[in-house]
Amino acid sequence: MKTLIHLTFLLLLATLYACGQESSSNYDNYTKLEIETEKCLDDWFDSRNVSWNELQTVFENYFASGKISNPSDSKDKQYQDILNYWQSPSYQFPVFKDKKKVVAIKNKLGLSDQDVIIKTQLNCFTNNYIDNKATVDTTSSYYVFGATLETIKQVPNISPGVIAGAINLSMDKADLKKELYQKTIVLMYCFDMSLFLSDGTE
Repeated sequence: MKTLIHLTFLLLLATLYACGQESSSNYDNYTKLEIETEKCLDDWFDSRNVSWNELQTVFENYFASGKISNPSDSKDKQYQDILNYWQSPSYQFPVFKDKKKVVAIKNKLGLSDQDVIIKTQLNCFTNNYIDNKATVDTTSSYYVFGATLETIKQVPNISPGVIAGAINLSMDKADLKKELYQKTIVLMYCFDMSLFLSDGTE
């Protein structure tokens, strides 16, 4: 009897662990398209053995160390501050001390500099949006990001400030609580930063 209870307990733990491993994200208030898009991004990183956490931490630490965002604030507030700064930088961008880490991740993902410019790193979002554009709610944040990415694909080299301004103007700010949009902002800007910011040794 004890053996059966022990086995049942182990199976329960294994099931809970498997569920936890299936996704690192909380999908509360996500639409079906948002879930599909984030899973696509996560699967791409996993397939290249790249850590989301590492890239996101580098990105967030950069803006926190530059006093642009406050790490003690909620995530949505931090990402709002980052978007605001991109829209209208109040002073020169700080030195990007972790640039080499980001370049290494970019290379591991197989991205060229040209890929970064046309936002190939966000193909999961762009392609999913284009494939489902006819059914996307035009008042949603998903539409705002998707339409922006589609435009970048067609017209590269749009100013990062213009992109941030368009997102700021139209998106539902509450959606910055969702990991999907945090990750999208990281991918939209972090690799660009590795192209044009100095790490202080150059």
